[in-house]
Amino acid sequence: KVDSKYNRVEFVDTKYSDSSFQDLIKSFNGKIMLIDIWASWCGPCKYEFTKYSDDLYEFLAEKNISLLFISIDKPGKENVWRKELEWFNVNGYHLRANKNLHNSIIKEISEGKAYSIPRYILINENGEVLSNNLGKPSSTDFRSKINKLLN
Repeated sequence: KVDSKYNRVEFVDTKYSDSSFQDLIKSFNGKIMLIDIWASWCGPCKYEFTKYSDDLYEFLAEKNISLLFISIDKPGKENVWRKELEWFNVNGYHLRANKNLHNSIIKEISEGKAYSIPRYILINENGEVLSNNLGKPSSTDFRSKINKLLN
C-alpha cells in the first residue's frame, strides 16, 4: 500500500547478488531476517505479496524482523523484476540473485536439491537458519511458527 507507514523499498548492494548465501546473511549481522525467495514469473509468489498487510508488517516490526526479498529471476529480467516490485510495493530489502548466489542458496538451504518458490526462510540475529521452509504468510499458522522459533 502506498499509504502504509511501512512503505519502504531498499535495494541491497549489488555486490551481494554474486556472493554466497552466508556472506549475504553476514551483511545483516545482528538482525533477525525473514527471507522471501521469489521470481517475477511465479504466480503463487505474487499472490503472497498481497498478504503483506500493515498488520503483518506490524507483527514483524514487533519481533524486530527485517524482510529480505531475493528474486531468482534470470539475467536480463531486471526491468521485469523492478516493475513487479513497483506494482506490489512490498516493503523491505530487495536483491536479484545471480547464478552464484542462487546456487549457494540451493546448496545451503535445500542441500543441493531443487526447491519450490515462494520459499520463506527465518534467520536469527546470529545468522543461523531457524527454518529453511517456514510456510507462506497466507497460512493461518505463519505467525505462531515465527513465535515458536524465536522463543
